[in-house]
Amino acid sequence: MSSYRSAFPALNDRHAGETIFVVGSGPQLAMVPRHTLDRLAALTTIAVNKVFYRLHPTYFLSAYVGEVMLAARRIPNSTILHMRPVLGEPLVPGVVPLRRDTFEPGMELPRRLDEDCPTLLTRMNVSLGATHLAYVMGARRIAFLGVEQRNQLHFWNFDEIARRTIRNDLVDRGDPDMLRIDHLYASLAHDLASVDRSPEECMLPFYTVDHTPTFKAYFEILIRNGVDVVATTAESVVADAGARVVLLEDLLDDCEANAPYAPRATAAASRCIEAR
Repeated sequence: MSSYRSAFPALNDRHAGETIFVVGSGPQLAMVPRHTLDRLAALTTIAVNKVFYRLHPTYFLSAYVGEVMLAARRIPNSTILHMRPVLGEPLVPGVVPLRRDTFEPGMELPRRLDEDCPTLLTRMNVSLGATHLAYVMGARRIAFLGVEQRNQLHFWNFDEIARRTIRNDLVDRGDPDMLRIDHLYASLAHDLASVDRSPEECMLPFYTVDHTPTFKAYFEILIRNGVDVVATTAESVVADAGARVVLLEDLLDDCEANAPYAPRATAAASRCIEAR
């Protein structure tokens, strides 16, 4: 058995009974004060997109190898997971590979990752895959931050230092052929165009497909299985899909005051999952 396969069973119930935060790159993230981000970083977080330029997460999940390459450079002590259409050896050293499959209406979310073919369900939205991962990890509560998906604005549209840092990292990464292994359109030019867009250009709908029904289907499964689902802003797709709304500061107060919750894993503990 390949060494990376030892990571799969370690993810099941890794954070049983905890609150797990799914953190997206929406504008809400730019408005969170640094001291609040520090409190959040002490808890269990699954980040998507380029959140690690704003918050140091416990886990980072992506379907894009280009993002995985950036994460490996910026957050090497976090557990980085790459979900692909097929399961195989890691494309980037130290990264945990997972398979991804498409969630269809009427399906259930598997409660555990299968050791032979660990698969996350998603549907053209990495936050859905992160939600399934939190469920697999045993969350008693899944909370969402920066997952508004109202338009195409991101936190870096409000943080020029972060935007320039991302841009410089993209240029340093370059345009290797590996970027296109699962996404033929992926390229340095495509990534630069994304971070160079003005806020005015980003006021288009987030997706041409409404993801609210899929989030709603996920949440119904989670709630039926005893998982509390929380949005930290009412202006979000997750609130539209049925998550109850709690202010982030209130949620952090509750996490810090009430067990079980665990401080984020140390680098040594993370390496057990990363199978470096």
